[in-house]
Order: sequence, then structure tokens, then C-alpha cells
Amino acid sequence: MSFVNQIPETGGVFSYCLVNLGSRSPGWLVFGHGLYGAFPMGAAWAPLLRNPRAPSYYYVGLSCLGVGGVHLPISEDNLRLTQSGDGGVIMNIGTAATRLPIVAYEALRDVFIAKTSSILRAPIVSIFDTCYHLDDDNVKFPRISFYFSGGPILTLEHHMAI
Repeated sequence: MSFVNQIPETGGVFSYCLVNLGSRSPGWLVFGHGLYGAFPMGAAWAPLLRNPRAPSYYYVGLSCLGVGGVHLPISEDNLRLTQSGDGGVIMNIGTAATRLPIVAYEALRDVFIAKTSSILRAPIVSIFDTCYHLDDDNVKFPRISFYFSGGPILTLEHHMAI
């Protein structure tokens, strides 16, 4: 039985924190309601959504994306899990690259490329069409933000996005 199907046994709640590679801080995994006081300041929660057509996946509600503090003109309908089980956003920590619906990805990519026009681009490799030459350690990329339904915002620093 999948992890997602067993979450109700913990009160329907779990949380985890993955730290940056090389960090001296420990990550954590918490099941149930009992340890909310143990979470660091700034921690935010986004509920998991159930998709009866794909019960072993972790779906989350995503309402918007942002690049460099600018909300992208993407309809929330392009990110929403429908009642029939179509669409939606899957959270998958076992995948190295984030995949988005094509409309959302193209909007994010186009704004990201416009905001990085002064940085030398590298050749496209397969699905990776926003590659850059990083000869300078001081290169600054715009932050990418994920706006979750209900309020939490995850903003990635450039070292997490490239």
C-alpha cells in the first residue's frame, strides 16, 4: 500500500523538510498533529489533494507561479486537479526536474529567459531548454516562486532552480 494511502493513519498529516545539499542542518519528517511546535519559523503547510484516478500520487493545489517577484499570467485552471481527476500538480521528491503543464512552463520559461538576457545561454539538451554558461560565481538569477492554494509560497533561490 502506498504512503499516501496510509496518511489517514497519522491523522491525515505529515510534514518533511529537505535541506540544501551540503547543509549542516538536519532535515526532518513528522507524522501526525503532535509536533507542530517543532517546526521552524516560516514553515508553511499545503494540504495534499486526493485523486481517485491516481491514489498513489501526492497532489497539491498550486494557484500561481512567479519569476523575480512577478506573478505569471497563468489561469489557475491550467494547474487545477479537476473533479474527474484530470490535470493537477503532483509533488514528486524522487524526480530531479520539476515538470509543469506546458502552458505554465512556457510562461515561466519565457519570463525567466527575458530576465536573464544578459547571461550567456548554453545549448539546449533534451527537455532542458534554459541552460546557461556559469563562468562567473556572481551570476544572479531571478527567484522562482510557487504559490500554493491557501496561501503558502515556496520561493527558490537560484541555486535550487538551475
